Amino acid sequence: MEGIADESFYDAVQEECGDGYLSAEEEEEEDAGDEDADARADDSVADEIALAHDDDTTGPAQKRQKTATKQRHYQITAPIGGKIVYFCVDIETTGSSRIQHGICKIAGIAVSADGTILGAFERLVHRRGPFTKRSIAVHGITERDVAHEPPFSVIGAEFNDWIEEFAGPEDSAVLVAHNGYTCDFQYLSCEYQRHNLSFPEQVKYFIDTKAALVRFTKTLKFCDMNAEEWPHR
Repeated sequence: MEGIADESFYDAVQEECGDGYLSAEEEEEEDAGDEDADARADDSVADEIALAHDDDTTGPAQKRQKTATKQRHYQITAPIGGKIVYFCVDIETTGSSRIQHGICKIAGIAVSADGTILGAFERLVHRRGPFTKRSIAVHGITERDVAHEPPFSVIGAEFNDWIEEFAGPEDSAVLVAHNGYTCDFQYLSCEYQRHNLSFPEQVKYFIDTKAALVRFTKTLKFCDMNAEEWPHR
């Protein structure tokens, strides 16, 4: 299994994180540009992470091409005597901007390397400010639903404790999310920065299953394969 090796993923987006909120007009403009931004983001985010960890003195264009490839192809390993644990994470947010909005729910499943489900995590998160209609249509969570829930400063610490429950200091924890590079990991990074939190030291890798699926499907011999055919082809 391959993933991005980066013990401080959120360093790549630290300067972009804030705690302000969009006006209604700004929010409409933000939503209007979301689709274009998402289309460009998959490659650019991975490039930003790669650039943040490259000491080469080559030019920006060459460095981007070189390091993005390098950072995307680390073999996931654990120290001698340790194990690999995957933490499959999904978040829900109050809006479409990781800078202006935040996480209102976080859930996860801890899975061992052999596929055994070790435990689950699910929490609602208090977040002040209005929820966009678009976000409510996606997850159904409203401001009223989280009005009396703990803030991310508390939930984030609980999330760290949950990771450490299944992955000790000698283990390698892998955060997994679908569209993680442009959504889940970005929002988590910003929330951790806002609340002065850090991922546990054992979190050493990040896997975006959307990006992995894109790479995988490009190598499939049977590109017309559907779910029913998969076991037989």
